[in-house]
Amino acid sequence: MTRQSYPLADSNPPAKRFSPYVPRGTTEELVRHIWEYLLRIGEYIRTTAEVANGAREGKLNNLADITWANGATTTAIADVRIGPDSHLSFVPLTANASAIYVAGWYISARGKGTATVTHTNIAQADHDFTMSITG
Repeated sequence: MTRQSYPLADSNPPAKRFSPYVPRGTTEELVRHIWEYLLRIGEYIRTTAEVANGAREGKLNNLADITWANGATTTAIADVRIGPDSHLSFVPLTANASAIYVAGWYISARGKGTATVTHTNIAQADHDFTMSITG
């Protein structure tokens, strides 16, 4: 199952490419610089509005489909959205995933872009989960 990706909000608006003083070029160059800047600001506003509207509709872009490692007691998860203080929630998608979920697991490590889940070792191969990342 593939999830639809939503644009990430840019934390910084586009920088100005012209100084507040009149450049030593022609008036047409100044107008062109201003026009390019306004177009970039418009694109920034459009993207920001798209992200805000998606968040309002519940599209928080914080889900990932993962499979816990078969025949192992730990699973490493790499995702740029994970941070040292992130809350990770898992929802089992298969019966075997539900069995391993009930048998016991915990998050043994979290860092920037990575987390490690320690779990019991079950021989079945379909340990599919949906993971929600908050924070």
